[in-house]
Amino acid sequence: MNLEEVKALVTQGETETIEFKRTTTQRKPAAKTICGMLNNESGGYVFFGVSDKSELKGQEVTSKTLEELSVEFRQIFPPVFPELGIKKSSAQITQGYRPQDIIGKQVLCVTNFPPKQIGPFVSEILVTGFVCDDEVVLCSPDKKIPDGTRLL
Repeated sequence: MNLEEVKALVTQGETETIEFKRTTTQRKPAAKTICGMLNNESGGYVFFGVSDKSELKGQEVTSKTLEELSVEFRQIFPPVFPELGIKKSSAQITQGYRPQDIIGKQVLCVTNFPPKQIGPFVSEILVTGFVCDDEVVLCSPDKKIPDGTRLL
């Protein structure tokens, strides 16, 4: 979403699908709002750095800020993440993995590629893996790391 799209949504004011939080110190109430939005077919947006009067105030966002949001939002199911949300991917992993094997599994993904049409499906991220004996083995960290951590 670009700045003009954000401004257009903010000018509508708060609705069932749009909520404003002045700062990320309001992350606990934001998480409750997100839970409600996840249970609504329309979904929604929570904007930080916007006053209740639809004024764009902005906020400095550091890696610590993102980590604090991530910690709060990791408690939500289905999982949501700052800036990333839930992304879709078409990964050719059906031979080596069953759905129950990968639910909750951390894997290394590239998120800054443009969406790519793969047959009838639009893939929004690249899931990484190794091809071994005609099967894909997913790349996965050997320790638990915060979701959305930057890969170097």
